[in-house]
Amino acid sequence: MARRRAKGLLILGAVAALAFIAGAVTGDATSDRDGLFGSDISLSDRVVSLRMRVSAVERENQNLRTQLAVRSTLGRSQVDLAPDQMDRVVASLLEAHNRYAIPVEVLLAVIKAESDFDMDAVSRAGAVGLMQVMPETGREVARDLNIPWTGDKMLRDPAINIQLGSEYLHRMFRRFGHADNALAAYNAGPSRVEGLNHAGILPAEYAGRVRQSMKQLAR
Repeated sequence: MARRRAKGLLILGAVAALAFIAGAVTGDATSDRDGLFGSDISLSDRVVSLRMRVSAVERENQNLRTQLAVRSTLGRSQVDLAPDQMDRVVASLLEAHNRYAIPVEVLLAVIKAESDFDMDAVSRAGAVGLMQVMPETGREVARDLNIPWTGDKMLRDPAINIQLGSEYLHRMFRRFGHADNALAAYNAGPSRVEGLNHAGILPAEYAGRVRQSMKQLAR
């Protein structure tokens, strides 16, 4: 008798549990019809939505890791920036990385090779700032990006310098394809690189400097 009663209670409990689950599913779906798990949304749509959320979280995590790496590199390079300037520089590097798919390691290596992280550096040819942007080039790129040009002094702003320099570097990669050509064109100008290519020469010296800078920054 006791065994029968126990068995009956187990069955009753199982039925109650199933009823609770069914009620929860249908009830929640009805009350949240317009939400992610609404009854009018198919399972495949829910899976797609969840995958998008996971991808967004993964991108955010990657951005955070990249930010930490950039800040660490700038700190080791003793770049003297106020906190707000540091935030803008990091944001510019991340934006360039995300927009142009240029690794931040390459951007930082170009900065080291060009100016050794000196924001006020000016070359003999007149290139200015972290990425040593020529004023004429900076003015042209700023116009294309709809950035109001207020004079060469803009190139001393590290965040703007990176924004304009990264865009120009991206153009060289798109124009030449080969990394050595693109980096050499960024440093010496596209016309010079085209002339060397026509003579059967692949300029590798500057690209070698950038790769050496990458190794140094990775230590």
